Amino acid sequence: MAKKPGKRRLSLTKKQREAGVGAELFALCQSITEDGSISKEELLSLRSWIVGNRNASIPAVEFLSNTMERIVADRRVTQEEMNELYDALVKVMPPESREEAELARNIVTEERTDIGSAGYLALAMLFRKSKRFDAEVRILERCLKQQQANPYYRDLTGGEWTEKIEDRLIEARVLLEGYERYGPEGKGKCEHCGKAPRKLYRLDTGLWVCITCRKQLCPPRPPHLASKTQLKRLGKLGFAVSDDMSKEQADRTVDMHTHVTYYVFDAWEILTGNRPKYQLGYASALDQFVTSLFHESSLVQRIVALQERRDRVAYSKMTEEQLDDPYRYVHLAATKPPLRQDADFQYVAQRLRQEYPQFVR
Repeated sequence: MAKKPGKRRLSLTKKQREAGVGAELFALCQSITEDGSISKEELLSLRSWIVGNRNASIPAVEFLSNTMERIVADRRVTQEEMNELYDALVKVMPPESREEAELARNIVTEERTDIGSAGYLALAMLFRKSKRFDAEVRILERCLKQQQANPYYRDLTGGEWTEKIEDRLIEARVLLEGYERYGPEGKGKCEHCGKAPRKLYRLDTGLWVCITCRKQLCPPRPPHLASKTQLKRLGKLGFAVSDDMSKEQADRTVDMHTHVTYYVFDAWEILTGNRPKYQLGYASALDQFVTSLFHESSLVQRIVALQERRDRVAYSKMTEEQLDDPYRYVHLAATKPPLRQDADFQYVAQRLRQEYPQFVR
């Protein structure tokens, strides 16, 4: 009877040791795959760790050990073998972490060809969900660095993506600061009322305060008024905005601007054979032009009414699968009735030729 408890304690110790090895392996895999590639130093570090833990009875360690030994057997590691090792690391990671590793690798591929932003932002969001704010800051800084090094990309997007990433980076740095100062729960002593422990939020002034003090120091806008974000967006589009603009008015203005933008895009495609984004950049490249049309309210009203009719016709012709598709806007664009080349079209076409003679003739 006396031996059984000893056996049980030995078994528990072994489980604890294996759990520790598993946690170390996960942290190592996560660290190596964070930037989407394996460096020579990371390869040596991984091999050293595997050698030191090869006796652990964990399938993932045995799998990585066999893969590593086969790759380094000839003392020469090719890029294909590095890719194979990266795949092996992804396979032994928990399912929820594999997406991060795959996105990181896709970003490396994009950087070798075209510098996009969607992959960076998707990976940054995964880092934020897992509270890895330091990794989120690094990937956003890397994205900005890539864009700044490529003037063509900066000009192509009209600065909109860069501005969006800069805003996200500011948020990430604030979250990282809060995490480092107050831990995962974000609780500490309010720097305004002195109460603790409280969930804290950082004001623009740099003060960390509780929710009660934040409401006192920064009262929310009444719900019927447009938010500060809406006002900022409308201002960037070129509209004159006032602090008392209603939410309904802001929503309608943005909606109308979107309809007129797509009308202008369709007109541009008829005139040049290309969508504007391929020549002028992202949608923001024509924002000021579209906003300038709003000085003629009757024209804008006719364009919006026409676009709404075209949308209704397109939606009525789309299948259920197309309507459920996350990319249904592609089907919508393909199903829309052709744009009428009436007096409004001729007027917009003339304005485009005057504004962008290098593209529209």
